[in-house]
Amino acid sequence: MIESGEMIDQILAAPGGLRYENFISAAGIKGNLKIDLITALKSLETVRYQIVSSMSEILEEADVITGAPTGGLKLAAQVAHLTGKPLIKMEKFVDNGRINFRVSQDVEQGLLEDEKVGLVEDVTTTRISMLKTASIPQLSGRVIMAVSAIRRGVKAPLNMNPEMIDRYNSNFTDKPPLEHKLPFDCKSVIDLPLPLMVSTHDISEWLRESRNRGHE
Repeated sequence: MIESGEMIDQILAAPGGLRYENFISAAGIKGNLKIDLITALKSLETVRYQIVSSMSEILEEADVITGAPTGGLKLAAQVAHLTGKPLIKMEKFVDNGRINFRVSQDVEQGLLEDEKVGLVEDVTTTRISMLKTASIPQLSGRVIMAVSAIRRGVKAPLNMNPEMIDRYNSNFTDKPPLEHKLPFDCKSVIDLPLPLMVSTHDISEWLRESRNRGHE
């Protein structure tokens, strides 16, 4: 089994796994360092299998699996395939200029009232995307557990020097996690102490610290 620290290093170093580009998260937070987990996992078969297997174990009590488009849904499809559980397909739509999610019309009629739903996401920070997905009328009250492959911005690295911690904290999201607002449990396979907004120097230093920790 690959340790989480090694999985992080492989994901960040994989082709297309880490990109500098301006974006806005589901919580409305601006960022400039994007983790494209789905692209990274294309070249990391062992890491992908371990993440999907861990998600499958966490969602063991769920009857059906779903995920927010697009990354979460792609991972959800792999979890469903591994476990043999049905997949609830989701789709994006624009409502008053805002992107929202809904259950695909071709599977909506197949949902049973007593089915327990397991929710999958690829990368989360505040987990507001999980709340939005679970609030869809067809899923409301059915989600019993949610899991993300990566949750970023959880805590500063243990061995990070004080100057780096100050820069890290200054870039960290000021929006708290939403666990206390979610009516279901949330877990993550990997906790990644990497904020949304960083400088090129910060990420170089962080990767160096990460490699050093791996050799201790």
